[in-house]
Amino acid sequence: CVFMTGSSISPEMRAVEINGQRIEYYEVGQGPPIVLNHGANCGADDWFNVVGPLSLHYRLIIPDRLVHEVDPWRLWLLLEHLNIDRVALLGHSGGAFTSREMYRQNPLRVWAFVCIDSAAAGGKVSAISLPNSLWPPHVATMFARNKAKLLAISPNRVSDYPSDENVAILAKTFQRKAQTPKERMVGRSQPMACKVAGPFSPGPEPIDDKGCFFQCPMLVFNSGRGKLDASDPPESTNTWWGTPIQAEKYKFVLVRDSGHWVWLDQPKEFLEQTIRFLTH
Repeated sequence: CVFMTGSSISPEMRAVEINGQRIEYYEVGQGPPIVLNHGANCGADDWFNVVGPLSLHYRLIIPDRLVHEVDPWRLWLLLEHLNIDRVALLGHSGGAFTSREMYRQNPLRVWAFVCIDSAAAGGKVSAISLPNSLWPPHVATMFARNKAKLLAISPNRVSDYPSDENVAILAKTFQRKAQTPKERMVGRSQPMACKVAGPFSPGPEPIDDKGCFFQCPMLVFNSGRGKLDASDPPESTNTWWGTPIQAEKYKFVLVRDSGHWVWLDQPKEFLEQTIRFLTH
């Protein structure tokens, strides 16, 4: 794991056992707390290229659910164990739905929400469905270089953003998808779990979070897959699907030159937008 130097970071995984369930996570940085929830078949390590700069401003709690799945309520119990009251929630893809359920369970304890390439906040741009003829020359050049790799991952991915970064993370994600939890543990740190003593707050009744309307400020990132940019209003194109964004106050950012993992292809833009939003 490579982190930004000079930012007082410990890259070691931690683990706790709460009510019989193991939770693996990283905790780095100081400042207002943020929970970073990764998507399906992903891991906490997906965030590591931006953890250093973010940890200069914020206390980051990064659950890793690649091997041990954790439900949203137990993430709140983890935060109670860490003496954290109010948080910002940052979620990518399926992890944004985890963040959404956390918000529904404790809305007054969430001071901001960042949704990355997910329909968890409402509608989403589906630029991957657009023809590759919309790519500018520099993206077409990347495609020529990585076409064989995309086809090897899945024929359905030949319309995805063909950067080296996106192709690499896609390959890793598809590999993880085919693995069992035991196979995912190979070569992985397995820290001793600290057992957290109860009593534990009872979880809420199952929540129907469909149509969830967010009262906290929200930042929404969508990927343009090299085919759409901010001059193409998503709600007015056939690339927009789902409902309008379900938030009282939000900022929408369409990142043209990126795949699903926006912060890997465009870390500078991601960090500038995120830190500016959270600061204000």
